[in-house]
Amino acid sequence: MDAVIEIVDRDGHCRETHKVRAWPLRIGRSPDCDLVLADPHLAGAHALLHWDDAGTDAAPAASGPVLELLPSHNGGWLDGDRIAAGSRAAWPSSALLRWRRSACSASSSSAVGPAPRPPSRT
Repeated sequence: MDAVIEIVDRDGHCRETHKVRAWPLRIGRSPDCDLVLADPHLAGAHALLHWDDAGTDAAPAASGPVLELLPSHNGGWLDGDRIAAGSRAAWPSSALLRWRRSACSASSSSAVGPAPRPPSRT
């Protein structure tokens, strides 16, 4: 399943869009990660994002992205709920994942329309 991760600013506006082409997606500061975020509060490899077709303990009837926070000093917040390092949680499309200086949203790529075209210069 293809998905899109949007990096959002403090006001909730999309700064960057990343298409997930392979699962799991590794997120962190390290250049070895699939999604590299320049946030000094993230570990080199901070999280894994999995696609779960069968659902999880957190959402057994639903399929979709599942966030796994890897061991680190900082965990994260999913729609304001603290997620400790080393734990897993279903990531619904309406939820905002926040770290200290970074925030992301996730959705299936079919739910996101094409990127807007820049204005033409004539």
